[in-house]
Amino acid sequence: MSQQNQPAPRLGFIGGFGHHYLAQAIGKGEIIAAGCAIAGDGRDADAARQRLGQMLPDATWFDGPIDMLDRFQPQVVSMGGIYAHNARLSIEALNRGIGVVSDKPVAATWDDHRALCSAAEGRKLITEFDFRGRSGFRAARQAYQQGRIGDVVLINAQKSYRFGNQRPDFYRRRADYGSTLLWVASHAIDAIAFVTGQTFTAVAAHHGNVARRDYLTMEDHCAAMFTLGNGSTAVVHADFHQPQASASHGDDRLRVVGSKGILEVRDERCLLTTHNQATIDITDEVTPVSGGALMLDAALHGENDAFGTKATLAISKVLLHARDAADSGKWVRIGSDKSEK
Repeated sequence: MSQQNQPAPRLGFIGGFGHHYLAQAIGKGEIIAAGCAIAGDGRDADAARQRLGQMLPDATWFDGPIDMLDRFQPQVVSMGGIYAHNARLSIEALNRGIGVVSDKPVAATWDDHRALCSAAEGRKLITEFDFRGRSGFRAARQAYQQGRIGDVVLINAQKSYRFGNQRPDFYRRRADYGSTLLWVASHAIDAIAFVTGQTFTAVAAHHGNVARRDYLTMEDHCAAMFTLGNGSTAVVHADFHQPQASASHGDDRLRVVGSKGILEVRDERCLLTTHNQATIDITDEVTPVSGGALMLDAALHGENDAFGTKATLAISKVLLHARDAADSGKWVRIGSDKSEK
């Protein structure tokens, strides 16, 4: 997505714990900003100053996020605070008519979700689901839309992270961390919606902490099983046990079984196998794009082929239902009402 013939926007950045893909895109020269300002989220000033200061050394620092929103008046704000508190500041930005690109979760409670649904009416709220900008997943989506594997039958999706030597202290508190379903598994769940367009109708899930007991309520693994709109099934699992000696920080995979063939995304490549054709790599059938540029475009101008407010709120609802299912140990129905709970 090019910014040619469009004025460069003012961008605000809040919080020191998110991915901040817009800042990464600035660093790579993929997007241009007329000016940048940074602030903590009200809880993480030191982390924000250190992380964002390194990413955006020429940005203006503000001591408070509300002060930054009111005085700098960015056109888009990148939200990356302590995970479970992103919603409050996103609502502040949306109520000022500022587009929001937020890390996960956009909402960590049903109250947050309902408030976001209200604040986002007629405005732009984007979740940083970077899979939507990656060529492997975009190739899978294109092949599925072309009908090359027929009807979806079964989907398996995976997200695995290295834990490292330690994580921030707020991971030890559900009220601040949110859950591993909302933070890690969210990518895999969103990939299902992005690639296939299927809706989620019900979910059963489990999560727990087996090997990171010093992190209390943080789940070191989780799994969820969904029924989808066409009657097919999807299984998602996520964990913090990607080995330290592995080649990459994350191991992201998607396998879509269709009535005519199978799509697999792994190691950043998309493979297609059908009844009439042996496995081929179709990744290069799509033109590479900048995920950060796509996020910024949607936050400025509205829905594009990857991101939009409607998709953000739909997955937010699915994620909260999945966490409810894991907490309760029961199947949970996922209805169509955006504020159903």
